[in-house]
Amino acid sequence: MRCRHCAAEIPEDSDFCSRCGKAVREGSDPSAGDATWEYCQIERRGFSRWDRGGLNQRIWFSAEALGPQGAYSAGESQRLHYNRLQAVVERVRGDEETILSSMVQRLTNEGWEPLNERGQEWYQLRLRRRVS
Repeated sequence: MRCRHCAAEIPEDSDFCSRCGKAVREGSDPSAGDATWEYCQIERRGFSRWDRGGLNQRIWFSAEALGPQGAYSAGESQRLHYNRLQAVVERVRGDEETILSSMVQRLTNEGWEPLNERGQEWYQLRLRRRVS
């Protein structure tokens, strides 16, 4: 199903959108409990550039968050840089998994908790954090 507020794809049994945090069902009120949540989703970023030596690529992840004060960045991972794309695809994926895991650990240490929801891509993890 899609969130009626931000059009994000969410599980059918959701009461709240994991992207925007708004209620998606009648009678669901995020302010009714004693906690307010902010949510974030990890996205893959990067760019490729051709030069005389071949293809150069930079890859990183960012956690795009939405809380009571609006949208903000909850952080970025280390950036990977491949000159002339010497690394094979398996190495790139392994490196990406390593920096993603490190980023999730850092977010967890900052109070974010991973949800059992993912986006369409393997790296699109969703997390939430309680705010006062």
